[in-house]
Amino acid sequence: MEITVEKLYEILKKNIIFILIVAVLFSALAFIITNFFITPTYQAQVILYVDTPVNTTVTIDQLRKVTQTYIYFLDTQAFCEQVLNNVDASISDKYKPSQLKSMISYLIINNTEVFEITITGKEPSDLYILANAITTNAPQRISEFDKESNVGIVETAIQERVNRPISPNVRNNTIIGALLGIIFSFGLVFLKEIFDVRIKGADDITAKYHLPVLGGVPLFYNDVKSGKGSTANGR
Repeated sequence: MEITVEKLYEILKKNIIFILIVAVLFSALAFIITNFFITPTYQAQVILYVDTPVNTTVTIDQLRKVTQTYIYFLDTQAFCEQVLNNVDASISDKYKPSQLKSMISYLIINNTEVFEITITGKEPSDLYILANAITTNAPQRISEFDKESNVGIVETAIQERVNRPISPNVRNNTIIGALLGIIFSFGLVFLKEIFDVRIKGADDITAKYHLPVLGGVPLFYNDVKSGKGSTANGR
């Protein structure tokens, strides 16, 4: 069968109800899975900055290098253990230092001396407490290596932000489910049309084999009650 835009449109038009039903079912399935079977992920952020030491002149580039060094001091299991030792046991007992380290990421903002610490996990209340514990313990940890360090706090974790999950995105997943349903159902009906080699009428003979139709065979229907017969054109 020759595949043309017109043929694809014909397949779509003929099966539009089926395609829409499958799309709705797929989107509903995606909505249910997203809402009830995927555990939401949350994040808490704090922002710190590296200030110029008193009576010391440094360039911006030097401050950036210092910032990278300070992040290295914090991105250790030893610092994570220090953080866990300074929170309630109900929280610290849930996490190992190595696990907490894998939950934390660091980002220097716009190549400045300001950096953001992000902690990601499944329990927003824990993340809020741990993020603020990081804020409290970070300057102390850095001062152990650099006595003249001057680390300030730009922003602590905000409870309202932490309580908003970053994933999964219900709306996006539902839309993706609908699109997958459309693709799947159209592919199904398309393959059905491709592999359907039955001849349903004279038009199929002309379309598939490019042969002219010279005539047709009439179909006879018997009317049992009246004893009369009727005919209909068949091909």
